[in-house]
Amino acid sequence: MLVKPPLYSSRLIYGCVWFMAFCVLVGSDNYQSIYQSISADQIQGVQMSKAVYTDKDAGASVHFERLELGEEEVGKLVEWINSVPDSDITEVQSFTGSIKAAITLTITPAKTIRIQYVKDHIYIERTDTRYYPVKYMIKHSELKDFFDDYLKGFYFGKYSVDA
Repeated sequence: MLVKPPLYSSRLIYGCVWFMAFCVLVGSDNYQSIYQSISADQIQGVQMSKAVYTDKDAGASVHFERLELGEEEVGKLVEWINSVPDSDITEVQSFTGSIKAAITLTITPAKTIRIQYVKDHIYIERTDTRYYPVKYMIKHSELKDFFDDYLKGFYFGKYSVDA
């Protein structure tokens, strides 16, 4: 006589198989790279701002100024971001330090690429590559120089701050 296993055990097995498949797909960093190339055509909007420190009465004040970027500058940004070799990309969990300048490239209302310049480090946060925000640090001398040019005089009329 053949004994049938209880119905709940086969459901449990199927559930475990589906759960494991989901975990492998979502947990794998290889299913979609943290880094993907972009084109200037994908960008629907650009915002740039920089921190400006000034004297105010008996203390200091900091505010962010909006800056306008032209098509040529946006094209250079895209070119620089796309040219970063894998060896110069490091995934990070968070950014540390005070933001000196930031650029937001809007691809769709829900998908953005934020480039943040923090004490000589360039951090990128992307919401266009995975279902959660991806953060990484890059090394790129031309992009660093680009930020440095925009930041001249941002700290009490001086160039830099050890923040």
